[in-house]
Amino acid sequence: MHGDGLYEGTLWQYRWFVPFDMKGVMEMMGGKEAFTGQLEQFFDNNLYNHGNEPDVHVPFLFNLTDKPWLSQKMVNQILTKEITQNYGTHVKWKVPYMGRIYKADPVGYMPEMDDDVGTMSAWYVLASMGIYRLCVGEPVYTLTAPVFPSVTFQLPGKKSFRILASNLTEENFYIRQAFLNGKELTRSWITHEEIVKGGTLELILGSTPSKTWGTTGQYMPGI
Repeated sequence: MHGDGLYEGTLWQYRWFVPFDMKGVMEMMGGKEAFTGQLEQFFDNNLYNHGNEPDVHVPFLFNLTDKPWLSQKMVNQILTKEITQNYGTHVKWKVPYMGRIYKADPVGYMPEMDDDVGTMSAWYVLASMGIYRLCVGEPVYTLTAPVFPSVTFQLPGKKSFRILASNLTEENFYIRQAFLNGKELTRSWITHEEIVKGGTLELILGSTPSKTWGTTGQYMPGI
């Protein structure tokens, strides 16, 4: 993890770290299908490292593919379930860590978690509300299922924006439908402008993924 000009990350972890041009990354990998397959390979082989910053946006990248439900699954697992991690901040561990990444104890994190400038804390706060900015600087948030039944943002001028997670349970973390101010929302992202206008985003959750929700009109950072 410190060779070939890399620092605290592997080639697999850094290969996704071009958040401002994910279309270019996708094209270099051979298109959306190849990109999706390599994302699945990345997680299936426990190459992801949530203990450090280079790849913490990667669980949300399935929202750029035809399988956004895999982002919903991975983000929920990182937030609420046990997970296998092969890497610390500096080396690949001889014995993988298996357990919760975020824990309700005084330490709060898995071993060697690197909370630089509050990055991992901010990741938890955003992901637990069901929103995440893939490319810092672009006013767009990609969507997954919150872990709270209701979240309210207090906005200037006595306005508010509320995120409702209908049917939320431990097993119900897949987005089946979404409605923004009563109008059906089929895309897996929302703009900052839509949030600050105020209103309600309702996410209808279920225990099985929708194979159609979020598969059209994908947001692509850098375009």
